[in-house]
Amino acid sequence: MRARKSNKAELFTQVLGRCMVDLAAAVPVDPDDIDGWLDRLMDYHAAHPELLRLLFWEGIEYGTAELPDEAARQQHYAEKVAAVADSQARGVISDAIPARDLLFLLIAMANYATFVPQMSRILVGGEEAARDRLRESVKEAARRLVAT
Repeated sequence: MRARKSNKAELFTQVLGRCMVDLAAAVPVDPDDIDGWLDRLMDYHAAHPELLRLLFWEGIEYGTAELPDEAARQQHYAEKVAAVADSQARGVISDAIPARDLLFLLIAMANYATFVPQMSRILVGGEEAARDRLRESVKEAARRLVAT
């Protein structure tokens, strides 16, 4: 039984890792173009909601415990954080919020509606106009977070 669970966990980690690589290739972080990056990120997750579902499941399974591929994942995100920090250092975006926190906030805002679509429908509305309005609101909030 233990080997079965171990194999299942390993397969899950491999599938999630592949999804993360696909996302990174399709939607690289672009802090010099927050609006465009958020549009691409939200479009990607709308077309591929399975990644967010896998991340949600991973959170349920592991909570705050270390992930099997945590070191690789930290390196993956370190590169994204470095891109944000570089934009901050160049004065393109504000450095009022530390780069890693800012990236977390931006990703959270962009992903939450896809992550919990029922809450989006309840709070914002389920029609296309409501989703479009929310997208513009997310981008406006992001612009305010990064404004210099």
